[in-house]
Amino acid sequence: YRNAGRCKKESGSLFSDFFTTFRDNFKSGILLSVLHLLSTALIVLYFCICLAAASVSSSKLIFLILGVLIVLFYLAINGFLFPLFSRFQFRTLNYYTATIYLILHHIKQALLLILIPIVLAPLIYLNPLFFLLLPGLTAYAKSAVLEPVFRQYMSEDDCASFPWFSE
Repeated sequence: YRNAGRCKKESGSLFSDFFTTFRDNFKSGILLSVLHLLSTALIVLYFCICLAAASVSSSKLIFLILGVLIVLFYLAINGFLFPLFSRFQFRTLNYYTATIYLILHHIKQALLLILIPIVLAPLIYLNPLFFLLLPGLTAYAKSAVLEPVFRQYMSEDDCASFPWFSE
C-alpha cells in the first residue's frame, strides 16, 4: 500500500501512515472485532446446544440445518465486512448495514466468497505447506471477487486514485 502511495507521489513514511491509519480506525476496528467475536461465540454456543440435545429427532435436524444456514450467512458477512472496512469510511454499525446490503444485492459474489475458503482449505491435507500459502491465495481470490463490486460504489475520483488496485 505504501509503495502505491509513493507511485502517486504522496508524502509520508511507512510508520507515519501506519500510525495515522491505526489512530483513525482503532475505535471502529475494536468494536467490529468484538461484535465479530461475540457472533462467533453465539454460533458455537448454538451448535453446542443443538448437538447436546438428547434425542435424534426431526426438530434437531431442522435446528442443525438452520445453524448451517446461519454459518453460511456469517461467512458471507465475514467476506464483505473487513474488506469494506478497509476501503470505505462509515459509522461503525453502518458497516453491518452496508455488508448485508452488498450480500443481498451481489448474491453470486457472496456465494463465491463463501466457497473460496471451503474449496481452498482441503489443500492443506494434500500438502501441509499449503498452510503457509492459503491465507495469501484466499485473500487474492477474494479481492478479485470484491474489486468489481466495490468499484460500482466508488466515484470516478476514487477509482482514479486506485489504479494500482486493478493491476
